[in-house]
Amino acid sequence: MELIIKAYGKVLLEVAALILFLLLTITGIRDGNGNVGFFHMLGAFLEEEQTVYGSDFRNCVEESKRGIPQIFYKKEGAVQIGSYDMAELFEAVDCDGNALPLQIRSVWNPHGIPENDVYRDDTTQLSFDESGIYTLQIGATDAWNRTSICKIHIPVNR
Repeated sequence: MELIIKAYGKVLLEVAALILFLLLTITGIRDGNGNVGFFHMLGAFLEEEQTVYGSDFRNCVEESKRGIPQIFYKKEGAVQIGSYDMAELFEAVDCDGNALPLQIRSVWNPHGIPENDVYRDDTTQLSFDESGIYTLQIGATDAWNRTSICKIHIPVNR
């Protein structure tokens, strides 16, 4: 019985010391701003840190509301074998509706083989030499450096 009282007495003493330490930590300390307790002081410190970076976060939220550039196919009717100006087939606009320059990134012929001869950068002409479905990868970048890239499949008829 004496052994049991010694063992449980030590445990009870340790638990009482732990509870006293936690109570002093939670309610027994005060900082220079009047915050009482460890958790209140930590909360006040973290709240101050958030206000410092809050303006950057608001700017980021405002910037993320802007839409990405939109690229679309605008030609009506069928595309025949021949040459077309890129502005005749495609258009890109930013979130404010302003026109953007287009970049042809790659072109695949109807057989799925990449071709460099379809698009001429100096004249912005697309030349379709055979019928089939051509795939073009087109990009547009707006003034806020947002880039849209899309693949457009164009059926070319004889």
